[in-house]
Amino acid sequence: MQIIKAIFLDLDGTLYPYKEVNEYAQQKVFYFLSKHLKCDEKEVSFCFKNARDMVHAALGDTASAHSRFLYFQKCIEQICGRTNFRLTREAHELFWNSFLSRAELRGGVREFLVLAKKQGKKIIIVSDFSIDIQMRKLIHFKLDTLIDYVVTSEEAGRDKPAAVMFMLALQKAGVLKEEVIHIGDDYEKDVMGADRFGISSLYFVSQDSEVQIQRSTSLVRDFKEIQDKICRS
Repeated sequence: MQIIKAIFLDLDGTLYPYKEVNEYAQQKVFYFLSKHLKCDEKEVSFCFKNARDMVHAALGDTASAHSRFLYFQKCIEQICGRTNFRLTREAHELFWNSFLSRAELRGGVREFLVLAKKQGKKIIIVSDFSIDIQMRKLIHFKLDTLIDYVVTSEEAGRDKPAAVMFMLALQKAGVLKEEVIHIGDDYEKDVMGADRFGISSLYFVSQDSEVQIQRSTSLVRDFKEIQDKICRS
């Protein structure tokens, strides 16, 4: 039986439903910008998606490629023909305030983490994105006292599934590969990334997801199931 001494956890989409929250925050900003720039929300949406594609193409698998600040900057530049400093900052702040106003932990997450900590397991967040935003989320969720370390792609220089993400987490945890399990909702980034690095994983697929993996993947549907697998005495 594998003895788990450290748990690597993805954040977005795993500890809380990301997609719905992200879409809600985007719509709040689209409406805000359409009023200030006197244009249709559809135009803002189109320019935003175009800006996001440009950033992804330019920056690849890096933390900066996820920057809403860059998305909004380039979106506004397309509409205005110049950089609007104040409006870009206001849009960015509105996005994250709206995002966090809707973001809620999945059921069972806190209970799982509390029990894991009582059992002496180290908990490390392994997540794409910038450290500032990810810490802001964890503090919002009141998980900061339950997390031992955070590794982001900003620190690592590459997004998952790059091995450097898992290597940094392993170094911080101070454990062996066989003493770790990684949990995440992205099959390529989390499951395959962990597998290629040589650590075990659980593939988190929420109850309402239609994802089906016909492989030997350890698929879990909720955090009660995860708790039973990892924290059983």
